[in-house]
Amino acid sequence: MDCWNQLSASAFYPTAGGPDARGRVSPVPLRLPAEESARVPEKSPPAGGPFLPRLRVIIVDDHPSFRSMAAKLLTKGGFSVISEAADGATALASSLDLRPDLVLLDVQLPDIDGFQVADALAAAAFAARVVPPSVVLMSSRAGVDYGSRLAAAPVLGFIAKADLSGPVVRALLADPPHCPTCG
Repeated sequence: MDCWNQLSASAFYPTAGGPDARGRVSPVPLRLPAEESARVPEKSPPAGGPFLPRLRVIIVDDHPSFRSMAAKLLTKGGFSVISEAADGATALASSLDLRPDLVLLDVQLPDIDGFQVADALAAAAFAARVVPPSVVLMSSRAGVDYGSRLAAAPVLGFIAKADLSGPVVRALLADPPHCPTCG
């Protein structure tokens, strides 16, 4: 006899065979045979898991090949890439229009640099009285090369382009670095 045949109306209803006086039904947890409950799924859920929201991301970089690679890495890591931009002006327009959760922003852009874009996004959000997107700066250079400018920027953090991956971005979002000037 399999587990489904062993169930009776009393397993579904708290009283003898039906709902209570108000018509409510209280579910009772079902116990599966040991071999069924011990079964482990063959595959793990995708990065981000089925219960975590897929954060909406805009990737800003002037190199199309890097944007494409970054989009693949982030999508594989459980993010939803909603737009890409090749310069600061397009990044600002896209961010204000699409309201992403995260802007992955190259420091060196052809028109304005990533620090100026981050400042403009923070100012626009403040003026509109909305929460700004989280901004993560990235560069092929090391973060220490930007010194105090990086520490003073309205950004969540910095990732070297060589280190970019979905898990690295998620780790930064989950545990941003301590800001020594913030106390």
